[in-house]
Amino acid sequence: VPVRVADDYLGDYTSGFGEDDDIADYVAALNWIVANHPPGTPGVVSDSWTVRVPADRPAEATQLQNAVQAVIDAGLTYVAFGGNFKAQPYWIPAIMPDVITVGGTDATDALFDWGTLGSNFGPYIDMFTPADDIHTTGHTSDTDVSTTAGATSSATPIAAGLVALLLEQNPSMTPATVKQVLQGQATKGALTVPAGTVNLLGYSLASTDQWTQVDEVAPPFVL
Repeated sequence: VPVRVADDYLGDYTSGFGEDDDIADYVAALNWIVANHPPGTPGVVSDSWTVRVPADRPAEATQLQNAVQAVIDAGLTYVAFGGNFKAQPYWIPAIMPDVITVGGTDATDALFDWGTLGSNFGPYIDMFTPADDIHTTGHTSDTDVSTTAGATSSATPIAAGLVALLLEQNPSMTPATVKQVLQGQATKGALTVPAGTVNLLGYSLASTDQWTQVDEVAPPFVL
């Protein structure tokens, strides 16, 4: 279900952040998700956008963090973009421990790099998925599928899709278990990443039998 989190003006689009006055809208959208999600049913939130909360407004930062945590506490796995500044993310929700924060790779299994923009890295990144030359739908018509996109905003819904596959087979999985299993079944050591960054490339096991117990997840296939 698409949920609108901002008005027609997204602030500094090139930086990936909304305007300061979008904080209340962001919180309201997250609250709407909690209020309208049927209790006891699985779900995943794919979040490729955020707002930069000014340092002199800590109360609003707390409000946003609490809203994200409420989504997770409602049983929804929260997947967030890691950012595209070739640095460590420093915003909510990417820095929250219960969120799955996603970085992006290119076809060479390195972090995607577009010159001024590139995948973030560091201890807050939980896994990577492809983020370069991603084929997707466009806005010109209902049948436009010729668009290509990228960056961690595209990597995030790919990771959310992996979450959805897990939950389809195991709807009782908690967000914490989903995160642990997703990292456990990821392809390990295949990427070129900076020191202090996980070397985990998102992967979906063909067999679902091992998804019921975290400690029984089989080693991933490396393609």
